[in-house]
Amino acid sequence: ATADVAAAAAAADAARVEASVAHLRAHDADTSRDKQAAALELAEARAAAAEERADRAAQYVEEAQEEIVRQTLAASEASTQATAAMHQQEVLLQRCREAELRAAAAAKTAEAAVVEQRVEEKSTTEAAAAAAVAAAE
Repeated sequence: ATADVAAAAAAADAARVEASVAHLRAHDADTSRDKQAAALELAEARAAAAEERADRAAQYVEEAQEEIVRQTLAASEASTQATAAMHQQEVLLQRCREAELRAAAAAKTAEAAVVEQRVEEKSTTEAAAAAAVAAAE
């Protein structure tokens, strides 16, 4: 009977060890599930943060594109104004050239008038001298 009691005690000890092992395995499984749940939460948080960063980056890109469009329009406007100013400068330069040509023509006309007046004065002087000579004769 002692052997039966010892065998029963050994069987009870073995059952307790198996129960402890089962309890530890259940605890490990719970810990593993908790770890997996925490890892999932962390992954979800990281994904949300990455999505937020992607949204901010997309907003930044959109703002940068809008700024590029504004600067392109401003550059185009400046180019148009510069082209108009250059055209106006060319028109003014052409007008100056025309005024110079008119001034040169007027100077030639004045010079010709001076020469003509001198010729007339000379003719008048010669006629007066001839008249004086004729009167003296």
